[in-house]
Amino acid sequence: MQDTEILNGYEINSADVIKAIIKFEKKPINSDNINQIKVIETHISLIYLTQKFAYKQKKKVNFGFLDYTSLEKRKFYCRKELSLNRRSCAGIYLDMPELRLKNDGSLLLGYKKGKIIDYLVRMKRVADDKFLDGIFAKDKDKNKDTDINFNTDIDKILQKTAKRIYLFHKNANSSKRISMFGKVDILKENFDDNYSDVYNFISGEKELNFDALDNINNINSADNINSINNANNINYLNAQKILNNQNNQNNQNALYNQNNLKKLKNIFYDFINSGEFAQYIKLRISKGLIKDCHGDLRMEHIVIGNISKISGICILDCVEFSEKLRFQDVYLDFAFLLMDMEHRGYFYESVKIFDYYKNYFSSGLIYLFREYEFKVMSAYKLYRALVRCKISILQTHGENNKIEESKESKESKENEKNTKNNDSKGNGADKLNEAVNYFNLAMFYAELLTKPVIVMNVGLPGSGKSALSFLLSRYLNASLFASDKIRKELFASEDVYLYDKSISKKVYEYIFEESKKTVELKKSVVMDATFLEAAHRKIFIDYFTKKYCNFIVIYSKIYKEKENIIIDRLKSRKTKSDFKSAKSSEFSGYSVDCSFHADSQTVENENFKSNDFTKDYSDADEEVYLRMKKTLDEPDLESGGATVLTIDASIELKDRYNCVLAQLLEMRSL
Repeated sequence: MQDTEILNGYEINSADVIKAIIKFEKKPINSDNINQIKVIETHISLIYLTQKFAYKQKKKVNFGFLDYTSLEKRKFYCRKELSLNRRSCAGIYLDMPELRLKNDGSLLLGYKKGKIIDYLVRMKRVADDKFLDGIFAKDKDKNKDTDINFNTDIDKILQKTAKRIYLFHKNANSSKRISMFGKVDILKENFDDNYSDVYNFISGEKELNFDALDNINNINSADNINSINNANNINYLNAQKILNNQNNQNNQNALYNQNNLKKLKNIFYDFINSGEFAQYIKLRISKGLIKDCHGDLRMEHIVIGNISKISGICILDCVEFSEKLRFQDVYLDFAFLLMDMEHRGYFYESVKIFDYYKNYFSSGLIYLFREYEFKVMSAYKLYRALVRCKISILQTHGENNKIEESKESKESKENEKNTKNNDSKGNGADKLNEAVNYFNLAMFYAELLTKPVIVMNVGLPGSGKSALSFLLSRYLNASLFASDKIRKELFASEDVYLYDKSISKKVYEYIFEESKKTVELKKSVVMDATFLEAAHRKIFIDYFTKKYCNFIVIYSKIYKEKENIIIDRLKSRKTKSDFKSAKSSEFSGYSVDCSFHADSQTVENENFKSNDFTKDYSDADEEVYLRMKKTLDEPDLESGGATVLTIDASIELKDRYNCVLAQLLEMRSL
């Protein structure tokens, strides 16, 4: 970085700053102390990490949405960063030491002597495994030491984090002036800023050579299934990476197709220009829910210091450089975190944390916005995914924005090379692939706004398909047609065996007719039934694959070597079932209609806790399971033109759910 106005042509590099930091901490300048400092580079900052502190230096850059090109601007925004982040992170943000140039040409960090050439923000250093993304990453690395037990503490972490964000939003400033930033015109401006950058990148580099990206592994469908169903050593985030890379070339083409980008904008604009969204925003403004928010609420900006108390959770690194990006609907702020979690494959945890967050508001307030929630949050997450797509694109050009080196000794040059890292954790090709993944995620949300999803959930009793169906219907805002409930509602008063073939035939006919009506209303459907016979499935497949919808068959497969898990699940059904766990209070944010009607918006009481799912409607026991097992026609990978996702029924519900949605994301096509 070079500032000719301040430095009169003097060039500095990170090695110079490292030495100044070492002297500021009253340590000798030697190779050990130099090598202990890690430098992380983002597209707008350099962060120097010592044993106890983190020093952030703003780059002299102008991206339009931020401008750090002058010393006075960097000073102003350093002060803003301190004051704004102290709202949610007291004790972490310390002070603003001055970077000074001495007469002998050396740098000094402090408050006396020399000419001020820059300002740094000093913070207490936080261990990597204390950040929310680091905690979740620990689940991938079983050998990584941390004092947080992922399996036992994650629910508490999500709940306390949701409350911390709720309290932050509750206490954030709101005013008539701030509320004006919640209006549609401002949202359009912010969207267009990101859209234009992505569009210009595509327009300027649409002939880009993809050779670098083609080196990413392409895994065929059979390998995907084997990876997904290897329950002894399963990692669903790795499964998601495999799925994201499977059709990598097609995904690259999707990003570089200007028509796709224009379609994305049209879908977003169609919704935010609608009367429905105008009414929503009017209500949000009237209720004071346009606030001075965070603006960049992602997993890597949340610190879990002490989960035993709310104050032990810290929210770092808010947007200090733009009121337009910080003054917003609190749901838009929270949507950034949800999108970030889903981008990483944590769909289950995303649903949970949003439910926890909403439950801290009054039930009357949540009820007021219930009917808008699905579309609004889909649109908000679409916008957030496009923001990160743009940022990843900016980072592909990071090599052109390196700090210029001064005449330095070989030792200092080597130190800079060894200590300097990039937040991309990869090269330009990695960041471009990341941009593609964010773009695909934005398209996935766009599809949820415009194209119904029809899910046929196939599986034997005890496979956990009902719990999975419930959660999928929640996420997709779908009408849920559950065969066990329908069977009892239609025939419980009659003296018949409920699992008789003639009864099952009538139940399937009912599900088929009601699903047809729902799709005609352009709404999504989840069908929860055994669907044992290929003939039954064919009726549905032949009809829905010809409709404007995404039709998916999910097969919850019971592997022979794991059948004992399913038998135990059936035996414990009367006391505690996988199905009931899905409908516990942790998922009480709103109800899903699983009755005969296509309308999934029914709210049964002011607390939105559905009574439909507190009861397990299935009477299928081990005997029924063994009998049905003999008649099961297993779906093929390609079943009559429908795509079949095969999931290991023995694994945890959250892992099945995350894997299914990761695959739905991969399969999306506008």
